[in-house]
Amino acid sequence: MAAISSSVGFYGAVVNRWRGRKSSTPRFIRRISVAVIPTAACAAMAWDKMDAIPFVIGVSAVLAGSYLGICVGHGRYYTLGRGDYPDREDNWPGQLLSRFPWFREPENRYTATFDAVALAITGITFTLPSAVFLGMLSQSFSIFLLFVLTGAWKTMAYFVEMGTEPDPIANAEKLFGMGFSTIYATVLIHALAP
Repeated sequence: MAAISSSVGFYGAVVNRWRGRKSSTPRFIRRISVAVIPTAACAAMAWDKMDAIPFVIGVSAVLAGSYLGICVGHGRYYTLGRGDYPDREDNWPGQLLSRFPWFREPENRYTATFDAVALAITGITFTLPSAVFLGMLSQSFSIFLLFVLTGAWKTMAYFVEMGTEPDPIANAEKLFGMGFSTIYATVLIHALAP
């Protein structure tokens, strides 16, 4: 079981880094290769617990939602208050946070705290579809919360890796990919265990 979990974690690290870099491979392929990780965990958990049509609809919704979670702002705010990043002001996490009084103050905008909260929002946006699916399937708020917080791991991955060389962003993408993939792999293993 540890080998499966480690392998899926490695896959998540590799594809999440590949997704985040420039490549001749179309963005759709790179993004869907990451979105398939939570989808596979959900499919494995629901395989014998749902009828065919609800299963297909639910798993398709998780895949579409995870894919959209990657597309809308996933990867912004990685400087954690240490510099500028294109499109900071006009994307939805920045606009959402700007509505809170504390972040309206100029000295509190685009700081490490602002960027950390925005990173957590973009990570949770990615994991929320599978969190809802697995929470409803298991009828457990704890499962729902576990997978929501898996998305918030993105903030910690970027904080941990910001001081590393030669490429802290690449390291953070790999760490985040490995972290969320390993959690999903654990769910997959328990779903497939006899």
